[in-house]
Amino acid sequence: MDEFRNTSESHNLQDLETELTLRGMSNSTKKAYCKYNAEFLFSVGKDIKKISQSDIKHFLAKKIGTGVAPRTINLM
Repeated sequence: MDEFRNTSESHNLQDLETELTLRGMSNSTKKAYCKYNAEFLFSVGKDIKKISQSDIKHFLAKKIGTGVAPRTINLM
């Protein structure tokens, strides 16, 4: 999470981590979820309120194209 300069993005990732903690997720799961969400936010380069379903699909398709395993895609 430290790699993000945008306060809004950082805040959203902190909210995600809090939610995952409240749901009892392991530290490794929280780390993976936050990593992939951070990658997505960085790659889309948009205000979070302007992100579309199409943006998400393009990100996932790009990941599949680089050989990311389906099980990992399901985490995203």
